[in-house]
Amino acid sequence: MIDIESIVFHTVSQALRQEGCATVYGEYVDTPSEFPSAAIVETNNFQSVGYIQVGNLKETVSDVTYTINIYSNLIRDKKSEVKRLMEVADREMERLGFTRTMCQQMPHVDRTIYRMTSRYVGRVVKYEDGRVAIFGR
Repeated sequence: MIDIESIVFHTVSQALRQEGCATVYGEYVDTPSEFPSAAIVETNNFQSVGYIQVGNLKETVSDVTYTINIYSNLIRDKKSEVKRLMEVADREMERLGFTRTMCQQMPHVDRTIYRMTSRYVGRVVKYEDGRVAIFGR
């Protein structure tokens, strides 16, 4: 498995915090403890089928999926706050090389919380010297 989760989390969470996001989680949370909040989760990581080499134990190409949730509990303008933070996350994911496959408002059990979810895919190439590159799919 090619693991780039710490790179993605660090890059996106740093940008979100600079824009006022109180807490950024690296796993799914049902109800955040602080607002606004975000969760950045690697939801899939698998070896790219067209790049599997029989007999080679080194994985060189992986397809990955990340899901980002942004939450707000403002009384007014929570939708605007979530959209503003989602734009920040989206910009960083695009800079990293990912392609957004969806972005939509998601119902939350607690109707006072507004939640938006986006999903990103990318193909990760790991070179022999250890460097990685991410390409949108």
